[in-house]
Amino acid sequence: MKTCSRCFQQKLEEEFDRERAKNDGRQSWCRECHNEYALVRLARNITKKTNYDKRDSPWGRSGHWWAERKRQCRGKCQVCGAPATERDHDHDTGLGRGWLCLRCNLAEGLMRSNPVFIENLANYVRSNGDFPHGMRVLEIFEGPTSDVSPRQ
Repeated sequence: MKTCSRCFQQKLEEEFDRERAKNDGRQSWCRECHNEYALVRLARNITKKTNYDKRDSPWGRSGHWWAERKRQCRGKCQVCGAPATERDHDHDTGLGRGWLCLRCNLAEGLMRSNPVFIENLANYVRSNGDFPHGMRVLEIFEGPTSDVSPRQ
């Protein structure tokens, strides 16, 4: 016998789904409670999805804009050509820009969307680690792009 941590009823162990991570090998909620919760959650998510499709996305672009943008790039990352899975947006303006793969989206974010940083990284990679001519270090630290602290 085991007590469900949601309905607090004593039930047979067979009424709890298996979960290897638990000491007793069973979930803490009985199957009935788990199914009830899953139905409520599903209904809530369907409502969210419906509402999401009816409004603009958080990046100031409609669902139609994103779909058209993905069609234009043929579902490929606009940087490396891998399958595009991420919606990229400008953190300063909040507007969507296009589709990228996860790696390119993370790299672009780590470079703080700063074209000088991205250009310097490309020059660094091309030069095999030698300090390339044309690297605009002073602009990074003293110019209009002096924001070298991570975004908050």
